[in-house]
Amino acid sequence: MKKIYILLILCLLVSCQQPTEEVQKTATYTSVSVPTSMLDQPISREVANYQYLSLQGMVNVPPNHDVSIQPHFEGFAADIRVIEGTKVKKGDILFRLINPDFITVQEDYLMDKATVEYLGNVLDRTKILHAEKVTADQDLEEMEMNYRISKANLEAAKRIIKMMKLPIDKIKADNLFESIPIIAPIDGYVSLLNITAGEFINTGREAISIVSMNDIHLELNAFEKDLAFLSEGKELLFRMPEISKHEHRAEIFLIGKSIDPQTRMVRVHAHPVSEDLELLQGMFVEARMKIQGQYEIE
Repeated sequence: MKKIYILLILCLLVSCQQPTEEVQKTATYTSVSVPTSMLDQPISREVANYQYLSLQGMVNVPPNHDVSIQPHFEGFAADIRVIEGTKVKKGDILFRLINPDFITVQEDYLMDKATVEYLGNVLDRTKILHAEKVTADQDLEEMEMNYRISKANLEAAKRIIKMMKLPIDKIKADNLFESIPIIAPIDGYVSLLNITAGEFINTGREAISIVSMNDIHLELNAFEKDLAFLSEGKELLFRMPEISKHEHRAEIFLIGKSIDPQTRMVRVHAHPVSEDLELLQGMFVEARMKIQGQYEIE
C-alpha cells in the first residue's frame, strides 16, 4: 500500500515540472533599438554607448557683417542696380538719389570756396597795411574773424560733399551733380531691397541690407545646466534638417556670458570646419556635442 502512495506522489511531481520546462524552452529575448528621433531631444541621453548634448540655433553673422543702408539724404530713388541676392563689392553703386537740393549744396560749397579765397587775399593785404601802421588793430582782428568763419563754413560744406560721395574736385559752376550715389560699404550679398524706382526715400529709412558671408557661424542655444560640458575649442556636429541629414563638423569659439532669464539658456557660437558649405543667414541648425565616447556621424 505504501508503495502505491509513493508511486502516485512521484507521478504528480513529474506532471507539475513539465509545463515549467516547456516555458523555459520557449522563452526568447528581444533587443530594443533606440530610435533616431531621440537625437533631436535637447537633453543629455546615453545612446549607442556614448553621451551627447543636443543644441539648436541658426546660421548668423557678426553685427558689423550685416549692414543696413539708410541714406543720410532724402530724394527720389533712381538707377537701381541690384536685386535681392546680388553680390556686391565695397564701393559699388547700389542706386542713386535725385534731389534739386543737391545742386544747392554744391553751389554753397563753390560760394564758400570763393569767399575763403577772397578773404584770404584781403587778410594778407590787411596784415601788410597793419604792419605799416595804416590800419587799426580792430580792423585786422575783424578781418581774421571773418576769414576763420568763412573757412569753417567751407570745411563744413566739404564734409557734406564727402558724405554725398561726390567727386569734389569735379564740382564746378558749369558741372553740378543732380544725383548722388549710394555706395556699398562692405563686400557681401544684398539680403533686402526695400525701394522702387521713382519712390521718394526719407532719411533714416532702410533702403537696402547687405550681408557679408566672410565670418558666417553657428549661433546655438544651450541650457544653463549644460554649461559645465561646454568650453571653447570643443568640437560638435551640426546639420540643417530642412536641407539634409548629413552632418558637418564645427568648433566652439565663443560662449555667451549671460543667461536669458526666461529660457535659462546661453548663446554658443561655433565656426564650421569646412569653408565650402553653402550656408545662408537664418538657416535652422541642429547640433550635438559628445560628452564621452566617439561620434557616429550620420
